Amino acid sequence: MRGGAVAGGSPITVEAGLHALRLGGNAIDAAVAAQLMACVAEPALTGLGGSGIATIRVGGEVLVCDLFSDFPRRGPPLKAMWECPVHFGPTTQMFHSGPGAVAVPGVPGGLWAMHERFGRVPMPLLAAPAAAAARAGVTMLSTHAIVFRVLHKVLSSTPEIAALFCPDGAPLIAGSLYKNADLANTLERFAVEGPEPFYRGTSPGRSWRPSATRATSASTTSRAGGPSSARPWRCGIVTPRCICPARRAKEAS
Repeated sequence: MRGGAVAGGSPITVEAGLHALRLGGNAIDAAVAAQLMACVAEPALTGLGGSGIATIRVGGEVLVCDLFSDFPRRGPPLKAMWECPVHFGPTTQMFHSGPGAVAVPGVPGGLWAMHERFGRVPMPLLAAPAAAAARAGVTMLSTHAIVFRVLHKVLSSTPEIAALFCPDGAPLIAGSLYKNADLANTLERFAVEGPEPFYRGTSPGRSWRPSATRATSASTTSRAGGPSSARPWRCGIVTPRCICPARRAKEAS
């Protein structure tokens, strides 16, 4: 694609998107590659266990891909979570952490749906830079260090997540090297197998570590207005709700 542009929260996030364009990809390829890299370079802000929304312009048509998360119909009781107050200067917001705070991830299915419909570059090529970065390690920026400090209570709420983000009992600081081999493996498997393991589990005899990328907290403003459908993964799989004209999406909201 010629004349494309990429914006992101980290230089290597932007570079991943530009790399996709250099491979002959389009804006969707760039967005997918950048998002996968953001899972590595901006881990306190986004991840494969997260959610989002995408606006796509194809020709004269504007589409919306709903990657947002739904609260599961079945799972741990809501008491299986605990409060984590997060202080934003003069404002304190109550976050929740624990199994009961984990929503059905929308990012894996949504990215796959967008790429399957509009992408040009094979997914393994788009995911390769992110997987390599996760395995080799990325240097945290000062802007991300601020987020780590603000979210310290959340990012230290379990031994597993604390080992990643608070290895010495304190949050990562600017210049810290963040490595996540499990995330690297997950990205590579996602690129080949697609999003199904996130929603249906893994096959016998195969190692799958979604805990390395799963969301571990949710704020009180999460989309938890009711249980999801009998197919709780529907937020990410290609359905009329996932990718639809912007006008229809507005009417449905």
